[in-house]
Amino acid sequence: DTRFLSHSPSSTPLIKQAMQEQSGFVTLTKDQDHLPIKRFDFPYYIGYIRANENPLQKAVNTINVPAAAKTYLYLHGECANLPDLCDRFGKDNIQGLELISTQPERVINQVKDWNQLEHLSFFHTARGLRGDLSSPLSVKHLAMIDKLTALHSLGLSGVPPASALDYDPEEFGLPLKGSDIANMRLLSKLSALYIKDVPMIQPLLSSMPQHSNIKELTLVELDITDRDLKLLETSKGLQTLRIFRCPKLTKEAALTLCQIKGLKHFYTDEI
Repeated sequence: DTRFLSHSPSSTPLIKQAMQEQSGFVTLTKDQDHLPIKRFDFPYYIGYIRANENPLQKAVNTINVPAAAKTYLYLHGECANLPDLCDRFGKDNIQGLELISTQPERVINQVKDWNQLEHLSFFHTARGLRGDLSSPLSVKHLAMIDKLTALHSLGLSGVPPASALDYDPEEFGLPLKGSDIANMRLLSKLSALYIKDVPMIQPLLSSMPQHSNIKELTLVELDITDRDLKLLETSKGLQTLRIFRCPKLTKEAALTLCQIKGLKHFYTDEI
């Protein structure tokens, strides 16, 4: 389902104009029953918003969310060149953020002081919002993300193979590899990890048995085989595994999954 990508191509200048006119898009107030709420005033359609486990709804116009509700924001691709948009939501109002960005370093600097942020992903992981777009990250970005120790879940995207020649290592930095992620200290704190377009992912998969705290693992568009999946056999805490668009996997991989003790849920579009 790629409905997330069906936004107006002319929305970027409108959002940018609204950012110049409004210093913030969230107000802490009370509703008609005098209950505390977070009032989001979206100047234009910028993606989706979700409160707790409620359904996604378009982030447009005015949306009231209970003040205590965990609030997740999913910014669409037309916000990719607007890293300062994050600054309009305040540091205490968002618990989850998924976005596409051409300037991930600025985004990380924006959200590093968000006191309530538990989930951060540089590609869209929510069901119904998944698409091909992502925010390629480099090793230098990973070092910055590793300092966000309050995160419970994290989505990381590497450079898609078709785009590898478009990135200058001197400007962008070294592209991510599986070993870079495996060396993150943050892995010992996460309960969920989402990985997309990261090459040489095997060192990360082989490190998973060391991280029984990770209960959910999602793998998207990776060059992995049935043999690579065997690296997860001795994972101790893994309960949910999702694999999408990894075409080298075969039905034989299902036999490996049966060996993962404690695995309760498996989702795929390939096997």
